[in-house]
Amino acid sequence: DSDKIIFMSKTLSAVSSELTIWKKYANSITFAKNMLDMIGEFKINAISSEDLKKAIPFADKPSLKNKLSDIALIYETFDAFLGEKFIDPVDSLTHLNNKLLNYNYFDKKIVIFDSFKGFTGQQYKILERILNSAKNVYISLTNDPEIKGDYTVYSNIRKAATDIESIAKSRNVEV
Repeated sequence: DSDKIIFMSKTLSAVSSELTIWKKYANSITFAKNMLDMIGEFKINAISSEDLKKAIPFADKPSLKNKLSDIALIYETFDAFLGEKFIDPVDSLTHLNNKLLNYNYFDKKIVIFDSFKGFTGQQYKILERILNSAKNVYISLTNDPEIKGDYTVYSNIRKAATDIESIAKSRNVEV
């Protein structure tokens, strides 16, 4: 974590003159830590700096456009600094997904997922790759159909099941 804070501080220093909203915080360690947390969340949910740039024109307020622009710039620069010498552990599933593009490891295999309570954006992308190539995919999710409602202990699991079914159907995979 301390290495990542150093890289983020270097990033903020490098882009401080280009920042609009957060220029005054560019030298703050607390801000560096907050940006690391935010970028980590984006990475886990498979949101890239490019995705943020694409969202800017859809922002309805100038302040939101500026925030998105600042975050995208910080994110992109941070990844460039890290990419020179290090791999961020948060990126490990993204790297796996990229490797699966050119490697048919799951081709004609049976894959079983057991006891997941949900999936991150990165995990959904890998699941899509597996669904595209595996012979069969079995996923077990814990659910109690007797417990009804939108905000129960099973809500996230039910949403994951719906998301997985949507991914499978979009890939013409039988559910």
